[in-house]
Amino acid sequence: MSFNRNTTMVRAHPSLRKGGCYDIEDLVKVGEMVQGCPYFAAQAMAEVTDIFFCPYSYIINPQIRQGNIIILDEAQ
Repeated sequence: MSFNRNTTMVRAHPSLRKGGCYDIEDLVKVGEMVQGCPYFAAQAMAEVTDIFFCPYSYIINPQIRQGNIIILDEAQ
């Protein structure tokens, strides 16, 4: 399936209400409905979020951690 970069339609979809918690599967479903790219929508949403959960390997990426507080939870 091909997506275009229609991130505005993904971000504005009513099922993604402001203040919610979403994972990539939620964004893929909405992206399929509006023919928008969930990857680029997630990037755009991450720029304006207060809390961002990501895999541990993302922390080494300076673009993600730049100017942000990082909390590591190593509990098992």
